[in-house]
Amino acid sequence: MEYLKVGEIVNTHGIKGEVKIYPYTDDIINLSKTKFFYIDNVKTKVKKCSVFKNMLIVSLDNVLDIDVAKKMLGKYVYIPKEEIKEENVYYVEDLTNMEVYKTYEESLEYDKYEYLGKITYVYTNAANDVYEVKNGDVTVLLPAISQVVKKVDIASKKMYVKMMEGLEN
Repeated sequence: MEYLKVGEIVNTHGIKGEVKIYPYTDDIINLSKTKFFYIDNVKTKVKKCSVFKNMLIVSLDNVLDIDVAKKMLGKYVYIPKEEIKEENVYYVEDLTNMEVYKTYEESLEYDKYEYLGKITYVYTNAANDVYEVKNGDVTVLLPAISQVVKKVDIASKKMYVKMMEGLEN
């Protein structure tokens, strides 16, 4: 089973063992509905979860006081990838080091696209993500919008993009 890192325990909350989780997703409401988290490869039941100031306040099974909660600080929180069933949603870990191929025309003939480089970083912004693509000393920033990103193949780690005016030097 593959897991997705969805947050980090960054603080305690109160004296009854609740923890604050900084979410690594912008879909914090759906994340708050999760019934189990995986922490240190251990399935841990979520007894209660609420959203407060863009953080999750979570009561976990077997974390009954602040002393136990303090020992969890800095730990990462995971969920199984199978729990995420959204179309056209890609995760940074899936995109990092993905090969990017470009064209300047509206084409579905992906074998005619030219190699642009590899995604080295994903910038998350309010409007849309931006992919940093590098090939040697050349860096191109691509907006993650449908007018640019034409196809993403997670299995083969390839992305096909249509270059818009101004995206390259």
